[in-house]
Amino acid sequence: MPNKTVRFYKISLPDNIGIGGTATTVTLKNLLDNFLTQQSSNGNIRPWSFEYIDNEVITVDPLKNDDDYLLCRIAKKKDSHSIVIRDNSTQEATPVLTDEEKTKQLKTLQECTFFLIDYTTNIVSFLIGSGAPTPKCIEYMVKPFNKDCIFSVTNIAEEKNVQRLMQDGATISRILYTLPVPDATVLKDFGFTESQILEFQHSSTDIFNIDIVLKPKPRGKIAKGQDAICKVVNSLGDGIRGIKPKFFGNEPNVKAQDYEYIEGKLAYSVRIKDSDLERGNIVDVYFTVLRNEYLKHKEKLLYLTAKVV
Repeated sequence: MPNKTVRFYKISLPDNIGIGGTATTVTLKNLLDNFLTQQSSNGNIRPWSFEYIDNEVITVDPLKNDDDYLLCRIAKKKDSHSIVIRDNSTQEATPVLTDEEKTKQLKTLQECTFFLIDYTTNIVSFLIGSGAPTPKCIEYMVKPFNKDCIFSVTNIAEEKNVQRLMQDGATISRILYTLPVPDATVLKDFGFTESQILEFQHSSTDIFNIDIVLKPKPRGKIAKGQDAICKVVNSLGDGIRGIKPKFFGNEPNVKAQDYEYIEGKLAYSVRIKDSDLERGNIVDVYFTVLRNEYLKHKEKLLYLTAKVV
């Protein structure tokens, strides 16, 4: 099996979500245990399905649930016409589903992947799968049991990703563009004289860049709070001639620093051996891979999610 990618996300719960008809503040463990109990029969937790965007049906298989972790398989329908079973000796191909199975909807072909939730931190380790459901599907996973309960699932951004500023309590105090020396017309608009422009163009000091700094009035801020910062960051995302700015600001309780438009998701490569899947229990294999990768980066993840331990 080719290497797979694990990415990490944080689950946030709605305020005052209820259990048993009572609105109260609960933990993710309390909430999911309650729902999983409803799905249990003879000690086994039954899979369930829910509708996602564009009426796409997502199926959740809880595979392992203990005091610390929940491991699930998550799947969605795959077109059976795009897959065949080929006999290696004759090279003949047969459909994976019979006409009766498809017509009577007796079986469904699904593309699946796996995720692991740490109940103590609400951090999700998600195995990215081509054609499989995305992490955002988790937001709706308990909706069949409580239509008002929709999680918030956000990626855990790298330390200097500008997404970390898009929250209440954050501020932006300076925006910086570093551009290649522009043409003469643009430099004139900035107030440079023709002789100065010629000096730039023929300088032996190799001047390649020009910085444009946007600053507020003294002791002011360009943007404060989630809504204002989101508008600024999103509006500048295309950059100037494709060059995106840097932001100087700070998150709540974090020293001011530079932030950039960089890849928003922590991503790590893991190897899952076919031989392990063939010899071992599939639940144990995926649980071990996801838990080990999570524990390897847990300290960094807790820092990035600003969780106090």
